[in-house]
Amino acid sequence: MKFLTLSEAGFEQPNEDAVVLQRHPLHPDVVLCALADGQGGQPGGGVAARLAVEKAVEKALSFPVTSLTHPVVWMQILTEADDAVCEHQEAGFSTLAVFGVLNGMVYGASCGDSAVLVLTGEGFAVLTEHQQKDPPLGSGRAVDTFFAAELTAPWKIVAISDGVWKSAGWETIKTTLEQFHGEALLTALRQAAGGKSGQLWDDFTVGLIESPLDVR
Repeated sequence: MKFLTLSEAGFEQPNEDAVVLQRHPLHPDVVLCALADGQGGQPGGGVAARLAVEKAVEKALSFPVTSLTHPVVWMQILTEADDAVCEHQEAGFSTLAVFGVLNGMVYGASCGDSAVLVLTGEGFAVLTEHQQKDPPLGSGRAVDTFFAAELTAPWKIVAISDGVWKSAGWETIKTTLEQFHGEALLTALRQAAGGKSGQLWDDFTVGLIESPLDVR
């Protein structure tokens, strides 16, 4: 598997998105990803997002890899991240999408309006389409929604903040996933989000994982 991330602040504002994408230190064939988008308009969004992804991956690593196929485990990971952000005095609210890629599957949980997309030999899907935006992560009451999908090669998984899909649009994102790979895919998404001016009006964050057959 190949994986890449890109995160950039919107116009004249600090970046309140956060993303962690890494191989499991004990199982290099397993990849973990967490992406969070701190809620703007209130203090502590960036703190919430950074804490959310750190705690989510930390908790995922505390479980045996074999248990990462169970919905209750991913829901517990998200719930504990929610509690950690809620208890932090300087943290505001955030979204969170956290997942793992293992044994030809993707498993995870999410809340908010960040998204996890998959393009496989079977087609395109938004894995987080049933998630709930409110209450937000950091409230101590976030609703965790489990998702899973089989990865039929060749495949790509993309985690994106709402600054990507709101600016670029779903059809453009789908077409970009179909046409590009690796760094070229991230560049194309950035260009689509920036439009003719190239200016980002919201934070832009992408985490990309590709199957070996997709790396060109």
